[in-house]
Amino acid sequence: MLTLAGHWESEDADSIMEAAAMLEGAGFVNLAREAYARSSTVLESSGERRRARQAVALREKCDHELGERFREGHFIAAAPSVHLTRREQDIVELAVKGLTDREIAQRLMVSVRTVEGHLYRTYVKLGVRSRDELASALPN
Repeated sequence: MLTLAGHWESEDADSIMEAAAMLEGAGFVNLAREAYARSSTVLESSGERRRARQAVALREKCDHELGERFREGHFIAAAPSVHLTRREQDIVELAVKGLTDREIAQRLMVSVRTVEGHLYRTYVKLGVRSRDELASALPN
């Protein structure tokens, strides 16, 4: 992690990629994901589009691995520290039933932005990235 921090500001894409690979190999997939994203940005800004795409592909691989961990283990949804507020529960219930943000807002008499905010916070709490993953991540 110290290696990554040292190379982050220097914008040395090769060093950032090497640090990302070390972090990924050590099991720090989330940090590796961020390093690959930083590397792709640095490479893109220097005109190295092919290498930037490679870094993006490695970042997406980390995204996939992180997503699989959340879905397979259900450890976030099962953790006692995860607590949805009553309003979040109401909104999630309607979202899982297939209602749009606008329909949820009308039914609960809140703004669409309020619905979006509650859904965003719920996704973070449950470790999901979309409505499709929402139902399977809810505690039973």
